[in-house]
Amino acid sequence: MIDKQQQRTEKRINKTAMTLGRQLNRFRSGTLFSKAYSFPQGIELDGQEPKEKIILVFRSHPITLFPRFISSIGLFLIAVILPVILNLTGVKFSGAVIAGSVFLVLASITNFIYTMVFWFYNMNIITTERMIDVDFNGLMSYRVSQAAIENIEDVSVSNVGLWASIFNYGTIYVQTAGETPEFEFTNVSEPSRIQDILNDLIELKQKGVQI
Repeated sequence: MIDKQQQRTEKRINKTAMTLGRQLNRFRSGTLFSKAYSFPQGIELDGQEPKEKIILVFRSHPITLFPRFISSIGLFLIAVILPVILNLTGVKFSGAVIAGSVFLVLASITNFIYTMVFWFYNMNIITTERMIDVDFNGLMSYRVSQAAIENIEDVSVSNVGLWASIFNYGTIYVQTAGETPEFEFTNVSEPSRIQDILNDLIELKQKGVQI
C-alpha cells in the first residue's frame, strides 16, 4: 500500500516537473529584450545561491506602451507641421517658433527613450527559489521586492478589457506569507501560463523537489 502511494506521488511529481518544463520551453525563444524569456544566460542576481537558477524573466506586454508611443509621434508631428502651417499662413519664422519646434522634437525623443527604458527595467523574475519584482520609477529610483516560493499562498489572474483579451495580457496577483503580503505583476503577457509556472513550482517545493 505504501509502495503504491509512493509510486502515485512520484508519478504526480514527474508529471508536474514535465508540465513545468513544457511551460518554460514556450519562452525559450525569447531574448534580453523580449516580453518574456526563460533560462536567460549571463544574468546573476544579488545574493543568488549556488544552486539557484533563474528560470523566467518577464515584463509588461509591449502593446501597453502604445499610448506613449502615440504621444511621442504626436509631439514630433506637431514640431514638423507647425512651421509649415505658419509659413502657409504668411507668418514669418521667429526664434520662438524654431525654439518651440526644437523643444517638441526633444520632448518626443525623450518620451520615447524614457518609455523604452521604463519598460526594459520594470521586470519580474522567477527563480527556482524565489520571485522578484523590480519597480523602476526613474533613473535614480527603483524598488526590489522578493518572496520565497514556499511563502506563496495564492496566485490569481485578472484579464480585463478587449485589448487584454486580444493580445493575451493581464495582471497576476500573488499572495504571500512574507514581509510583502501581495505582489502585483501588471499587464504581463500570457498571465495564465505564468500562473501555471508558479503553481507548479509551489507544488514541487512542497514535495521537497530540487529543481
